[in-house]
Amino acid sequence: MTSEMEGWKGGWVEDWANGWVASRVAGMNRSRTGLLGAAVLLVLGAPAREAGAELVQTYTSRSAFLADLTGTQVTFGVESLPTGTNFASGTTFGSITVSNFPAEIPMRVAGSVAQTTADGSNALGMASVDEAFLSGEQCVLAFSSPTLAIGLYAIGSPGDIRAGDFLLSAGSAAVSNSAAPDTVLADGGEAYFLGVIVLAPDAGSAFSSATLTSYDPATNGLFVYTVDDITLSALSQAPGTADLRVFKTGPSEAELGSNMVYSLIIVNSGPSAAWAVEAIDPTPSGLTFVANSGGMTGAFPATISIVPAGHAVVAESTYLVPSGYTGPALLTNMLSVATPTPDPSPGQESASCTTCINPGGDWDKDGLSNADELSYGTDARVADSDGDGLDDGDEVTADTDPASPDSVLSITNIEASAGTLTIGWRGGTWATQYLEYVSDLTSTTEPWRAVFTNVPPTPASFSVSGSAGTNQSGYYRIRVVR
Repeated sequence: MTSEMEGWKGGWVEDWANGWVASRVAGMNRSRTGLLGAAVLLVLGAPAREAGAELVQTYTSRSAFLADLTGTQVTFGVESLPTGTNFASGTTFGSITVSNFPAEIPMRVAGSVAQTTADGSNALGMASVDEAFLSGEQCVLAFSSPTLAIGLYAIGSPGDIRAGDFLLSAGSAAVSNSAAPDTVLADGGEAYFLGVIVLAPDAGSAFSSATLTSYDPATNGLFVYTVDDITLSALSQAPGTADLRVFKTGPSEAELGSNMVYSLIIVNSGPSAAWAVEAIDPTPSGLTFVANSGGMTGAFPATISIVPAGHAVVAESTYLVPSGYTGPALLTNMLSVATPTPDPSPGQESASCTTCINPGGDWDKDGLSNADELSYGTDARVADSDGDGLDDGDEVTADTDPASPDSVLSITNIEASAGTLTIGWRGGTWATQYLEYVSDLTSTTEPWRAVFTNVPPTPASFSVSGSAGTNQSGYYRIRVVR
């Protein structure tokens, strides 16, 4: 932006030195469609924002600009000044000092030739034959106090203004007029809006002046314009509040070597716009970030300059699951948002979803697929997730909880009293339990045989004594079938 403006100024001054002023004063015929007029509606102001990284929102719609602007507006026009009044560059009106370039020609309150405006026939132009600024000239506005927002209308005759004829610059921000007018006036004049709001500014980013530059490409012909309806907005108004809510959905399963696509929705329930919204979504371990699309672009953290009240930002995030994926099988991805705009109902600024990677695999060889590990809440890379001595798959067979060390199939007590042996154990509810016996563990011919069968539903704890076939010396075990 800076290098472009410097190059343009150099070329303009050279043309002006080669006799442009003589033609200007003599009233040269300037036309694309004949003698033209224009007016500018200027809106200045800024919402008070917390310190942070400077972000800039530009506008070509006045209604959108005013909807996002906070502050009390005060309008100044030249209707109170007598038509034909001349004044020098640098004259102050209210809180705005108006200057022009070149400054050799005084400015004038134009009435008879200037384009009709909303508040009357007067407008701010130049003391020349056409009472207007000529394409190639500048109008500079200096403000008595800094501002963070500026907007204006550039108004020309039907079909006269083209895209890029005007540039509004303020501080580090700039915006050009679009090809189509924002609105058409009653007299046929076409109004093009240009606006800038600095969001979440850091120290020193407020600006104390703005420049309306008019370009004059030789191939497009000349045009004239006037300036009118200057509006300021106070900087002191406190920021509003914005109730942000985040929603996130994604695939329940994903295979190695495939892409995962998450849907992201950030809703602003109002009552005010949310400014400088930062979306934070760290890439989960093992995945590779591919792209964001829709309402967010670039990698995370992604910045959304503004989310108007009653609107939503809808986006998609894509990640690759590498074929050599080393992350967890049960992957959780969380999106959260932050904004300097206060939230009246905090607590809904994050959302997450969980995905099973390689659902059919059994990475820990415990008899449970990765998808089953997801349903039981266990670790697909650890065979005994709860560390109770039984693999997760064996616990599922026994109908005990593989995620709890307090829920496990085990013999709890063996007691001999008065010639009677009592054996107690704990287990699940929906597996058939067999108390089995063998007299010699080293025997290759003696099989284990069931001496008691416990049919579901079974209690969590159970015991049998001698009458159930346990009055024998030897070895006992619990076997379950499900």
